[in-house]
Amino acid sequence: MPDGRIEAVWLLTSTQLPCEQMVAALEAGKHVYVQNPLGTSIPEVDRTIAAQAGSGKSVAAAPGQMLSPVFGEVGKAIAGGAIGRTYFATAPFMGWGGVVMDWPSGPSWRFREGKGPLRDHGVYGLTTLLLMLGPARRVSAMTSVWTDHRIWRGEKFAVTEHDNAWVLT
Repeated sequence: MPDGRIEAVWLLTSTQLPCEQMVAALEAGKHVYVQNPLGTSIPEVDRTIAAQAGSGKSVAAAPGQMLSPVFGEVGKAIAGGAIGRTYFATAPFMGWGGVVMDWPSGPSWRFREGKGPLRDHGVYGLTTLLLMLGPARRVSAMTSVWTDHRIWRGEKFAVTEHDNAWVLT
């Protein structure tokens, strides 16, 4: 039974789960903020949008750059010719370098199939570029597995997802 005292949920989860969780929250009559994109595929995003449209509730998704006036101001300066004509741009933070990981919690899930930096963090860099440069005419990406394993706190784990990417818009 839905709890009427809870008006909204904030989802802090891996990039593979938000669609199911957002749809469940919307069906339970809750507003949703998710610290991830709306989905990892067009069908997932379409499913989330359909659930939101039928719920009368709000959905907000990361990245939060959309709310920052800084990127809008930079975009206005670029559009006004402050740096000349832009021919291409690359999004930052598209790889997780180094075999040895010094992260506070176990990062192995980020290197499994269906994960990787492009899905997990790529949206932040790409959204920033779109905010500053406007809609993309073309997007090209190259991805690869940099190494077949990583090490966290002395434990070796397999890398089965592309762990480095370069994206041009």
